[in-house]
Amino acid sequence: MGITPFRSAAAALLAAGLSISGTSGVVSAQSPEKATALKPGAAAPGTRQPDATPAGKGAGGAGGGSAGAPGGAARGAGAAGRPTIVVVDALTRSQLTETVPIYGRVIALKSGVVAARVRGAVAEVRADVGTRVAKGDALITLESDMLTSERDLKTAELQEFQAKTVTAQAQLRLAEQELARIEKLRQSAAFSPARFDDKRREVERYRSTVAETAARIKQAVASLKIAEINLANAVIRAPYSGVVTQRHTESGAYLNIGERVVTMTSDEALEIEAEVPVTRLDGLTPDIRIMVDPESLPAFEATLRAIVPEENQLTRTRTIRFAPVGGTRPALLAANQSVVLRIPNGRPRMVTTALKDALLQRRGSPVMFVVADGKAVQRKVVLGEAFGDRFEIVSGLAPGELVVTRGNERLRPGQDVQIRGSRPPGGTDGKRGNRPGSVSGSGPASGPGSRPGGGRPPGTADTSGASPAASSPRASE
Repeated sequence: MGITPFRSAAAALLAAGLSISGTSGVVSAQSPEKATALKPGAAAPGTRQPDATPAGKGAGGAGGGSAGAPGGAARGAGAAGRPTIVVVDALTRSQLTETVPIYGRVIALKSGVVAARVRGAVAEVRADVGTRVAKGDALITLESDMLTSERDLKTAELQEFQAKTVTAQAQLRLAEQELARIEKLRQSAAFSPARFDDKRREVERYRSTVAETAARIKQAVASLKIAEINLANAVIRAPYSGVVTQRHTESGAYLNIGERVVTMTSDEALEIEAEVPVTRLDGLTPDIRIMVDPESLPAFEATLRAIVPEENQLTRTRTIRFAPVGGTRPALLAANQSVVLRIPNGRPRMVTTALKDALLQRRGSPVMFVVADGKAVQRKVVLGEAFGDRFEIVSGLAPGELVVTRGNERLRPGQDVQIRGSRPPGGTDGKRGNRPGSVSGSGPASGPGSRPGGGRPPGTADTSGASPAASSPRASE
């Protein structure tokens, strides 16, 4: 029978509600409704179309990991059985307190203007802006010729008064001797009462002269000392160790007493000052240590030194001074530098905390994965306050439990996990071995990213023809 008559006969049978089964030529009855529901090229119920692919090959090709072939099914099971490597952290319970950032500034305890103490012209400037000086180093030198001459004059005056004192003392001794001889003649006829009284008055005069010259000597000594001090002040020296921040004079300028010469700042004695709200003072105990975070410098510790008992009525704050702990202050810390102080928000309390990296959001709720018996267990948690890089766990977890901090983004509840650094299950020597459901690959790899034994890294796609549903770990749930 030719092809055209055969098609005509088949069409007639279909119109009568009959169908031809495959290649056997058996005619079966069929209702008109089902006959009209069949589409061209579709097989009737109970029939089988010829296979489009060779036997033993599924959608993934030969050994490609698809369920269509025995080798592919084994390798797919091997990939699904490999545990996910994760990093964990144990929940801790300790005494902590929440801190709030408050801006402050660095205060130099020794900073100010160095002024001239004597009048004079500037002879030499020995320190410039940025010069680090020690206590007693010369900053400015004044012309000292007049001061030297004044000192010499005071020295001569002192010597003059010393000589006058010697003369007065000699005259006093002579007068006292004469008075003594006259007094011995009191019982004789040669005694003269008038001469005795005159000599006694002369002794008193010489005694007054000696006292006067002694006072003049003291005045001369004081004047000489002042002249020496003025001469010494002609060299203006650093009152403390520090750095010159400003220079206010030049060589040749004339300085009066009290006129500014340089401005200095000592970077050895520094404190931290901040305006702290009165509501935060409860956590500032005398022995507390806080963290101070300067910009672009390492953080350091500071202790509470003083709470100024005066409140700002506008800001409701008080001035607090902190002293840096010895050895922790950065060397480049500067006066008036802005810093952030971590002020405690209340007194310390016992809290259970977990690293912030363990927190996930699933369906709008905060969750964390806990490792228990090699499985990932999802727990809903209730969070409290933040303490640095950790969250307070109010409920949902207990201290000591291991929460996943790395590799938790793609975890599923009940998924097998392996903690990084531990021995994988099924291995005895620390090397990767064949696991149940895996097959040692002796044939070619099924596609890019494949591993020996038919497994693939999670998240890699099979390019040999397998469907995404067969190769994606998340789609195989």
